[in-house]
Amino acid sequence: MNVAPFGLHYESHPQRWYDLHVHFGEPFQVKDFKEVYNENAIIAHKQFTDKIREDISAEMVDIKWHDEYEFMEQVRALLKPYAMQWAENKKSIVHAENELVNKVGEQLRKDPSNLELLKGKIQDYFENIQSHHLTKDFLAKKTNLLGLFFKSIGLLFGLPFWVIAKVINFIPEFIIEKKVIAGVKDVTWHISLRCGISLFLYPIYYCIMFLILVFSLDWILAGIIVFTFPLVSIVMYETEYHFKKLKNAFLLFKKPEILKIEQELVKEIRALIGKG
Repeated sequence: MNVAPFGLHYESHPQRWYDLHVHFGEPFQVKDFKEVYNENAIIAHKQFTDKIREDISAEMVDIKWHDEYEFMEQVRALLKPYAMQWAENKKSIVHAENELVNKVGEQLRKDPSNLELLKGKIQDYFENIQSHHLTKDFLAKKTNLLGLFFKSIGLLFGLPFWVIAKVINFIPEFIIEKKVIAGVKDVTWHISLRCGISLFLYPIYYCIMFLILVFSLDWILAGIIVFTFPLVSIVMYETEYHFKKLKNAFLLFKKPEILKIEQELVKEIRALIGKG
């Protein structure tokens, strides 16, 4: 029997329209542990589970310094734009980030005084970001005015669809967000619950909408209208996504000092891992 380890990485657990990375590692065979099993079943079981754990860890962002998890997440966010350029493992952005963030953690563990100094600077940086209302997932890039213009045009195009989708989806979204998600404190379950409930609730809701429209319109026209509902919802999510990007770009244009601080921190981290 073959075992294929795989890793999942959510860019954001509680929110929709963020990337989900799924990566599969190299498969291995259970029979590889047969010889050890014949000698000692307990040792074979431990080697087998250790192999699975190590292979899964290699296919996701697995921050090994648990005591400084929140701080290392901030380091990961800082290094995200540079991960594929600096990392040796370029299989994906997830593999690159996993390599770099744990490499930084290893270096900082050896130098507690540098840890406290860098930690203070990075925490101040993210507090500054929060005070200027930048989203947590923003990328520190210099704003391109032409790109800003085209993003604005795209948002104006998507705005009517955003309004329509909000009206159409009000009832199922109210049930999902206010009646279910609001009562779940663990945010790691939010996106799974949203997906699971949506797969059940939305088809029923769209069928009801179709039946209502059939009584007032031709059934073919009613079918075409209901068929567009999920497409309009996709445009709505894309509009929200690009609005967030536009807002971040505009704020960075107004506050160029944020980019200057970011570059200083990145330079310091780069020197730490020997990429300077």
